[in-house]
Amino acid sequence: PPVEMTVQIDWISACVTSPLLYQTGVQLYDTGRVVVLEPGGKISRVKADRFMVEGSYDNRISVQSHDGSSLWISGNPVKFFQGHNLFGSQDAEGLFLATGLHVRQSAGLFPGPETWKASDYERPRFSRVDLTRSYRFPTDEAARAWLRAASAGRSRHGAAQLRGGTVYWGMNSRRWTLKAYLKSDELQAKGKMHRLAARLLDPDHRALSEWARGVVRFELTLRGMEIRDKRLDLFLRSGQGLEVWESYFGSITLNRNAQAIGEPDMLQAALPSHLAGYLARWKTGEDLRQGLSKATFYRVRGELLKVAGVDIASPPEAFDAPQRMDLAPEGWDPEPIRELMFEPDQDIKRQYGLI
Repeated sequence: PPVEMTVQIDWISACVTSPLLYQTGVQLYDTGRVVVLEPGGKISRVKADRFMVEGSYDNRISVQSHDGSSLWISGNPVKFFQGHNLFGSQDAEGLFLATGLHVRQSAGLFPGPETWKASDYERPRFSRVDLTRSYRFPTDEAARAWLRAASAGRSRHGAAQLRGGTVYWGMNSRRWTLKAYLKSDELQAKGKMHRLAARLLDPDHRALSEWARGVVRFELTLRGMEIRDKRLDLFLRSGQGLEVWESYFGSITLNRNAQAIGEPDMLQAALPSHLAGYLARWKTGEDLRQGLSKATFYRVRGELLKVAGVDIASPPEAFDAPQRMDLAPEGWDPEPIRELMFEPDQDIKRQYGLI
């Protein structure tokens, strides 16, 4: 049967803590120390170092302990276990524990089930989680055109930003960021971190590269303050990642330029005369910023966004995509390749008493 998949967990940063060990001063874990020296050699401060654990593929997991009892683990467990992150598990706690067990086997830096229970370790506390969802377009070209059009969208953070083919909403936010990009372009990007693991077999490379064609990844990064203030860890534990993702994606106002250009002039005729005139001029390719004062331009832009969903800050010729901005349901969540997908064993969570 097909693998049911909606959202995927990508990056995870989380901490496990034992208040019991902390209170008694027991130190089980040492990830090393970084000593910062002042000029002249005097020690300025000492801080916990990060210990890097290698995986089977070209990926690493970072482990850090500040007090010898708590452990921070950070990395991309999906790429760590699969060698790619085109698709993967949506089980945040399962991925965290599977990663922790690998760290334990490799370096002894994670509590086993017996130590976990005896020391009253708390559930993982997430400080970053990436929730991703994929949408398949007919071709790479159609996907790139949609992304160009979407770059005129807005969120509560303000206007979207386009950087090298990736659209960002809330790019510099300390709470959450949503970005969209073409997966096949990412696989061709410079830098080892974006490419498929070199240790994957050639047939697997070809199958994954083919799967990525036309697929746009929508990646929601949730950071510590947002997770804590909205108690999103409760949703992640209960398998409600899709609901969380949809609540943020739904806050994005997508630009309608791509469909407005090809629509009949019925919309233009229904607008107030002054707005209809501006819309007609914009459709001819005129840059209205050149002929209007700044205040008038932004007033007209705001009115047209509100009543017509058209952003005159973007040139119409940049939005020549044939598809509409709204995304048809059948394009969401393309079926993954079962044999190239890692799913955490649910028995791990039972051993640790999480289910």
